[in-house]
Amino acid sequence: MHIFQLDIFRQPQRLFLSVITAIFAFSPMAHGEEIHHKTKFSVKFGGLTVGTASFDIKLNGEKYQMIGKGTTAGLARLFSSGKGNFNSTGIIEKNIILAATHSVFVRERKKDATLKMVFADKGVTDVEMVPDKRKKHINSKQWIPIKTKHMQNVIDPASSLLMPIAYEDATDPRKVCGRNLEIFDGQSRYTMKLSYKTTRAVKTKGYTGFAHVCKLKYVPIAGYRKGRKNVEYMRKNERMEFWLAPITGTNIFTPIRIEVATQYGKIVAVPQYFGLTSTQ
Repeated sequence: MHIFQLDIFRQPQRLFLSVITAIFAFSPMAHGEEIHHKTKFSVKFGGLTVGTASFDIKLNGEKYQMIGKGTTAGLARLFSSGKGNFNSTGIIEKNIILAATHSVFVRERKKDATLKMVFADKGVTDVEMVPDKRKKHINSKQWIPIKTKHMQNVIDPASSLLMPIAYEDATDPRKVCGRNLEIFDGQSRYTMKLSYKTTRAVKTKGYTGFAHVCKLKYVPIAGYRKGRKNVEYMRKNERMEFWLAPITGTNIFTPIRIEVATQYGKIVAVPQYFGLTSTQ
């Protein structure tokens, strides 16, 4: 899972409702009605705030757009000052996310990096990365290369934060959590497997209700170095969670809290705001 391309799987140190039926009535979005949802996180590491992250979701019929940004904060600035943003678009067809475009900008230690991807027919059709980190791995015997098949039936990391479900299943937490997210981030291909753990009460600005706590498993597939300690640690990691809550008036869930244990300590994205907004 990338959030603003601060990759918690490869570089964790850089990061940064059966009950729900009583609160929400899920009904199809009216044709032409536009919904704006905002999520804002405070990113904590070992109890200290190390960054902020936010993303805005715009839904208009089947179309979606996600615009996000993140930055380091507090003591983290002493070690690695950075910021980033992303913009992703696509459509939601029969409760399936079909990514269309994904762009990312990251600045860290006064160095810039950009990524642009284009999708069509459920696959990646173009990748532009500056600087191109893939080139340095071409001759590595330990590198598991990306093949054409790895870029089919995938979505970008930002689009994976949108999780639609059939209306008749929206009150079943096991069905909400029970999914595999097939992701390509421009360099790596991996799967995030979600499964239901429990349901918790949540209260933050913009939202009071319940969230389904989903266990998260990271499964690397290609575009990584075999035997790398960080990758192996995250692959075996049993202490990762997505807390999912619904976007009001829709059958779409999105993370309201994220917890990831790393080799160095736990990273927690704590909600500061979660709810509808009038504008983006």
